[in-house]
Amino acid sequence: MQSAAAAAYFAMVDDTRKRLLSTATRMDAVGQRIPLAVQSLSDLRRRFARGCSADLEYVPDDAREGLDVAKSALVTAERSAKRGAWEDAATALLNARRRLDAAEAGLRAVDTRARELADVVAHPKQGADRAWFQVRDAQKFVLAAPGGARPEEVRQLDALVARLEAAPSMLAGVHPDYWAYLQETRTISTEADKVIERARQRLSPAR
Repeated sequence: MQSAAAAAYFAMVDDTRKRLLSTATRMDAVGQRIPLAVQSLSDLRRRFARGCSADLEYVPDDAREGLDVAKSALVTAERSAKRGAWEDAATALLNARRRLDAAEAGLRAVDTRARELADVVAHPKQGADRAWFQVRDAQKFVLAAPGGARPEEVRQLDALVARLEAAPSMLAGVHPDYWAYLQETRTISTEADKVIERARQRLSPAR
């Protein structure tokens, strides 16, 4: 009967064989996506405020560097596998996959940013509608709390209402700032949620 250690070893060997192929496929996919990310960043800079992509400008270079490291690690893994050093191969593959994970995360961030801004352009009211819902939900929550809303909660929510009423001005004029608008509506939603959370913490001892 095969020992547990031997079974685990053979399972690792089988898994490593499969990952050698799948890792090579992932590398090809990452390599194809990098030029697309470069183009997306260029489009973002051209169509929107420069700040909308400033935090993502590193992505193509980092992805290229990560891909180079992953390729080198894959070569090491393949050589180790050929000489039967499967544990070394598995370790090298883990390094390759980690670098690919990081590269893919950056590329996804670029894709997400481009999609989010395209959605704002196509449906500018959606973000504001979500923010209004969060603010009104917070208003209902604090007003329904025992003793009603506290003065600071009322002030905070009134300030969020004022910001929401002013937000559409960011889209006025020849060059609408969709990025600032997106950030503002999201921040307002987050702040409204925080008001609810603080109110819950205040009320929790009494419940």
